[in-house]
Amino acid sequence: MERLLLDDPENKDDPKSSNIYKYSPLLTMQFDCARLGPNVVVNKSIHKIPMILIAPRQMVMYVTRAVLLNAEQQTALGVRPKSATDDQDDLNVFIQCGIEYTGDNELTKEDKGYVRGSTFVFFLMGQEEKDGSLTLTYVTDVSSGGSIPSAMADRPNAGQYRMALLIHNLLADMAKDKKNKEGHLVKVFDNDRLFSPLL
Repeated sequence: MERLLLDDPENKDDPKSSNIYKYSPLLTMQFDCARLGPNVVVNKSIHKIPMILIAPRQMVMYVTRAVLLNAEQQTALGVRPKSATDDQDDLNVFIQCGIEYTGDNELTKEDKGYVRGSTFVFFLMGQEEKDGSLTLTYVTDVSSGGSIPSAMADRPNAGQYRMALLIHNLLADMAKDKKNKEGHLVKVFDNDRLFSPLL
């Protein structure tokens, strides 16, 4: 999972020469964060750009640490509404998400040689089920706006789609076991209602 999220998913790029749009491998040197509360931080990371004469991007976003929701919190947020019989299941849910930062923290200042990039969005939710299994929902999107030329606009989104597909396949493989040859149900979510879990 770490390789999929932070590195070249298909291992096709030479890390010494590649300029593919991705996290820098020097994460410990090009990563900074500021704590806003017990579970929320401002995260600043640097991304390379696959174009000559275009400065690398600095992404600044709100990131929640993994938060565990009890039954009452799930009902209040609409994550797992009460059943028709009003029974309250004592099942847990964990969530983590990241959205664009709109505050005035010091991390929002552009460093010399960099420009502020459009921030991607991600949402990860794991739901404990009655049978002991885990339902995992992963949503991701990226805006290719800003000063990126329109001819390049689809590349970041295509990269995010490939990454999401690889994560989907990884989760499907992890869900399989010897007792269940079919594996647990893992499918692509069809967003026909334009549902946005972050709003």
